[in-house]
Amino acid sequence: MKSKPLYTCNFDGLSTKSPYARILQRHRNKTLHLLFWSVYFSFFFYQISNSGRSRAEDQPFLQLFNNALSHTIYLMIVAYLNYFLIMPRFLRHKNGIRYTVEFVSMAVVILFFIRTR
Repeated sequence: MKSKPLYTCNFDGLSTKSPYARILQRHRNKTLHLLFWSVYFSFFFYQISNSGRSRAEDQPFLQLFNNALSHTIYLMIVAYLNYFLIMPRFLRHKNGIRYTVEFVSMAVVILFFIRTR
């Protein structure tokens, strides 16, 4: 006689009996975005902490962390504003010059506000 498995799996391979799996299933897009930006942050933090001009001995951990965090937040803001605001306008009007001007001006304004904080 075959034993019954402890957990049943759906198509995505996540257990449907586990409460954590149900939460992940329900919030899949948010979880994937959070994981992506976390991995991006960790790679960027590793890059700046091990680069030749800014060794970890030269800069304190908190400064390296803040640099990586501000860089990641800047890219998040630019990426999501582009995706939800500027890209739909471009697809509606199909004007490449307008899209480029809006994107570059938005990126510069956000960079200005982040760097002057």
